[in-house]
Amino acid sequence: TMGAEAQWLRPGERTRADRTTASRVYHVIEGHGQSRVGETVLTWAPGDTFVAPPWHFTDHANRGDGPACLFQFNDEPVLRALVLLQEEAR
Repeated sequence: TMGAEAQWLRPGERTRADRTTASRVYHVIEGHGQSRVGETVLTWAPGDTFVAPPWHFTDHANRGDGPACLFQFNDEPVLRALVLLQEEAR
């Protein structure tokens, strides 16, 4: 019922903004950067944890000199099984 993944970002890399009906919780494993969740900009470092509520555009940027790793867990599998998952990218 829960999904999990790790996302690696190269130095200077920024992800494409997307939103989903799934709730996402991120934990920073390595690196420094910023994430935009809706209109809020969050600065993060190793050990930080933050949430992206459903249907908020979210993107991430590595602002450090080395790689960054964000671990994410979400409720996507249960929403997919119930045919309630929707996703959109900018």
